[in-house]
Amino acid sequence: MTLFPARSRPWRQALGAFLLALFTTAACAEWPEREIGFMVQFGPGGTTDLVSRALGAELSRELGKPVIVLNRPGGQGTVMGGLLARAQPDGYQIGMLSSGMSTWQLVTDTPQKVKDFSSIASVGRYLYAIVVNADSPYRHIDDLIAASKKAKGGLNFGAPSSVNTLGMLLLAQKTGLQFETANYRSGSDSVVALLGKQIDVVLQNPTDFMPHVKNGKLRALAVASETRLRELPEVPTLRELGYDVVTDVYFGVGGPANLPEPIRKRLETATLKVVNDPAFQAQLRDTYGIEPAPLTGAQYRVVLERSQDDVAKLKSRFPSSSPK
Repeated sequence: MTLFPARSRPWRQALGAFLLALFTTAACAEWPEREIGFMVQFGPGGTTDLVSRALGAELSRELGKPVIVLNRPGGQGTVMGGLLARAQPDGYQIGMLSSGMSTWQLVTDTPQKVKDFSSIASVGRYLYAIVVNADSPYRHIDDLIAASKKAKGGLNFGAPSSVNTLGMLLLAQKTGLQFETANYRSGSDSVVALLGKQIDVVLQNPTDFMPHVKNGKLRALAVASETRLRELPEVPTLRELGYDVVTDVYFGVGGPANLPEPIRKRLETATLKVVNDPAFQAQLRDTYGIEPAPLTGAQYRVVLERSQDDVAKLKSRFPSSSPK
């Protein structure tokens, strides 16, 4: 005997969907029941790692469970991206997701894309500057560009991520700058290499290089972001020097695609509460040289998709590897 006639099948499907949603909502109401892993695409010690730990500590208080930072460096960010995209969509694996993921298409033929992730909330905006060793002969960005054209193979550039490389590629496209890329696990690692004169130049966050500029061991030639750095008001931007190049990157929290909306919303609410706190914003600015940029998941997704589209349009103009 058939309990429901065939014509009632759509009704049964609707009932099944309703019950599934009901059970999912009930399960999400208990979330989180254990610690949450917070993946970071760089090694310990760099700006992203330090900010992630500060954010994770605040999220732990908001969510009532430990948020544990898990460093997953490699592939200029793509290793972490792959792990996050493949994680179970249960909210127990989240990650630091930046608009810099758009540049993954420059370093791999099968990059993760915005569709592979759930956007939770934006946290801040990174600023960048081009920095050399203070013992180098480069005192102006034009000195660096001219020297790169004369050096066999170009200058050695240290990059922890494809975002840094993109900034140099944009400058190369405008000026003919020549360089070869040496990959590092974090921004702090690339700065250590610069201090040791193993490389010639970095394009990096202020937190990683500022102490060494202040003590006279490194020299900032130009700011690669939209505005000058508050800590170095005398250093001009590339645009001010006549080069229309800007490297600004938004970063925030993301999860695997299909994260249940109640969990995504809980994470979004907690993240925005932290980022909108004046004390946390002061910490971002004063300790890490980062501009706070709190955006909802929907607003942040627009930023991520726009960045992805912009780099896709530029991709055909760049070689598959660093300029030789």
